[in-house]
Amino acid sequence: MAGEYTNSINKALKKRGELFTAIRSRLKDNKSFKEILALVDADDPELASIEFKEKRDLIGLFEEVALLLNSGLIRPAVANYMFGYYAIRCWNNPRFWNDVRRESAYWSLYRAFVDRMQKEEDKLANAARWRDTRFTSALRY
Repeated sequence: MAGEYTNSINKALKKRGELFTAIRSRLKDNKSFKEILALVDADDPELASIEFKEKRDLIGLFEEVALLLNSGLIRPAVANYMFGYYAIRCWNNPRFWNDVRRESAYWSLYRAFVDRMQKEEDKLANAARWRDTRFTSALRY
């Protein structure tokens, strides 16, 4: 009985890893996504001219990550580490949204994901400040 349970857990973990790896590969291997993310990083005005279908597909990928996160298949810190940076940067870039209403209810899952990833980023930043302050304080004495 315990062996069957352990085997079931191992299969579930393997499946979770495969899902996550497949999504990560799609992000890294998709030429259109690479172009969009490079333009987001550079805050390039050309981002506004990218067809929204391409941007929508990228949002769809982030929403898939959000669904995995919401169902407990991945942890928030892992989702943030692998996808949070670009999810947040796309959301906050007006050129990304130039031809669509960002506040539409259609983007509510994506918006909630970005909010959650921003909280994860804030936790990391606060932890880094705490470590830096602690280290600097230790040097004073």
